[in-house]
Amino acid sequence: MREINEFDDALMELREHLERWARWARPKDNKGWATKTIEHSAMMYGGSVPRGQGYRPVETHAYEEALEAVIVAMPEELRGFIVAEFVVRGTPQKRAKHTGTSVAKYYTRLDSALCYLLGVKAME
Repeated sequence: MREINEFDDALMELREHLERWARWARPKDNKGWATKTIEHSAMMYGGSVPRGQGYRPVETHAYEEALEAVIVAMPEELRGFIVAEFVVRGTPQKRAKHTGTSVAKYYTRLDSALCYLLGVKAME
């Protein structure tokens, strides 16, 4: 019973991290993948991003970028299910259509993708 609770807790924590990543990734172009990293902003704006009347230091999103690096490194057949679940908005049917699967298969593959990420986290 304890193992189930630990797994559920780890899964809930992972989903919270992925929601945080998705809030950061959604406004980006290219189907959710970030197109402007810290390095890009620093190169383009000399370490500051223009805002209104003055300049503001570049916001760092190191946590989100690190999580995105793990997601990008995932096997392609699993990565799309993470993007569909956390970046694509809409019904389960819309997210399943986005991945080209049925709703039942969508949830099965999403579970596989989440377990993959839990395994990567466990190896850290």
